[in-house]
Formats: sequence, C-alpha cells, structure tokens
Amino acid sequence: MKTVIRSMRLYFWPVLTLNTIAMTRAIRGNVGRGAWFSIVICLLASYGFLLNDLWDRKIDKVNQSRHFENSGTWTIGFGALATISCLVVGVGVASSLGPIELRIAWLLAAGLAAYTLFLRRYLVIPTLLASLLAASPLWTPLVLWPGSVQPAHWIFATGMILLLAARETLMDVRDWNGDRVGRRDTLAIVFGSRIAARAAGASLISGATLLAFVVLTEMVKLEILYRVAAAFVVYLIIGLVMIPAGKAIAVLSKIREDHAAIQRFVLQSRTAMAFLPLLTLSLWGK
Repeated sequence: MKTVIRSMRLYFWPVLTLNTIAMTRAIRGNVGRGAWFSIVICLLASYGFLLNDLWDRKIDKVNQSRHFENSGTWTIGFGALATISCLVVGVGVASSLGPIELRIAWLLAAGLAAYTLFLRRYLVIPTLLASLLAASPLWTPLVLWPGSVQPAHWIFATGMILLLAARETLMDVRDWNGDRVGRRDTLAIVFGSRIAARAAGASLISGATLLAFVVLTEMVKLEILYRVAAAFVVYLIIGLVMIPAGKAIAVLSKIREDHAAIQRFVLQSRTAMAFLPLLTLSLWGK
C-alpha cells in the first residue's frame, strides 16, 4: 500500500488543482466545472505515474528510484489495480462533465500510455509530450472555454511548456544510467550531457522570454496592487526556477555532471508550480 500511494504522487494533486482552477478563473470559465475537471487531471496523472513506475521497474532499479523495482507479486498486482482504477474513475468523472471533457481525458490517457510504452525510445518527442502533459492544467481550460481566451493565455501556457521541457531534459541527464539500460535515445545519451544542457538552456530561455512578454504586456493594464502581486510572484519564480536551473546548466556545460544540482532544480521548479496560480490570478483574475 505504501509503495502504491508513493507512486501515485498525491502531493501533486493540490498543485494540479490550483493551476486548473486559477486558469479557469482567469479566462472566465465555469470554476465549478474546472474544479471537477482538475480531479480528472489528478486521477490521470496518478494513472500515468503508476503505469510508468510499473513498466520501468528494471530502469528504476538502476536509478534507485524506490518505486516498484523491489516489489513482490502482490504489490505489483495491487499497483496494476490502482492504475486501472485511476483511469476508469478519471474517465468516468470526465464523462459526467460532458463530451469535450471526455475527449480531452482520453487524449491525456492515450498520451500518458504512449509516452510510457513506446515513445520514449525516440529522440525529443517524449520530452515534448511529457512537457505538454505536465502543462495540462494550464491549456485544458483554454480548450474547454475558448470563447474568452486571449492570445496571451496561449503564449503563457506555451512558455510554461518550454520551461517544463527544460526540466525534462535535465532529468534525462540525471537518469542517464537507467535510460541507457532501457535503450532510450535521449539527448543526454545520443549527444552527451553538455549538448543536453545547452538544449535545456535554450528551452529555458525561450520559455522565460515568452513568459516575460506576457507579464510585461499584461502588467501595464493592471492596477498598482495587482502589479505588485505579479512582480512579487515573478521574482519568486525566478528564484525557484531560473537561478537553480542556470547553475545546473552551467555546471553541466563547463565542468562536470552534478546530479545534486539537477535535483535541486527539479524540486524547486515543482515548488514554483504551487505559486504559479498567484501569477495567473494577479494577471487575469480581476
């Protein structure tokens, strides 16, 4: 039970929920439906985590991930049951919300399965797919309520996808040994950690540029209180994401691999996602 619950990554649920609700509120969508659809996203996220951990037991043993790699038959079977349950309940909740929600749920589920089962053997594609799936709390409300969506909302979501792609690329550097056992063609394996770090840096700068453009153009429309709030969150995100990412990339590009630096960036970037709803609401939540 402990292994399955840990693999479900329930600590992501509040962050996924807050980001979905915040973006729904920002585009004047139905907040109630947005809250219910955030439950769909949470359940499908756990489905994806469980499926990935069950499928990658040999790789996780190399990476010492502490998931299902040392589990017995009963635990693996219970994990498989939990995986199916998350999928069925998630799709069921989406079905009760409407046909569009159901189609998005199946699209997310198919993407998660494709990522785990076969796409990770291809270069770049799995990184982009993982980033797109991780950003689903930001872009799914834009699909559900397109009537009041502005170009700035899509630019904002795209910027976050690029930041997440940088994180995924650095995580591939960290997990190089396991990915090699799994015969995956990541940037780190095919071209080396330095090239992967530079690709992560390019993705990071591109994403940050898009976010900066949105923030600057939207802040001029805000009252002073909202400007201060937006500026505060931006500085917070810079401290949690850009600075540790820059350090990790600099180390990988010039000196040597430092998995501890990458791990610090991964953990702090996940923390930054918890503050992202404050930025979303300060820009568009009036």
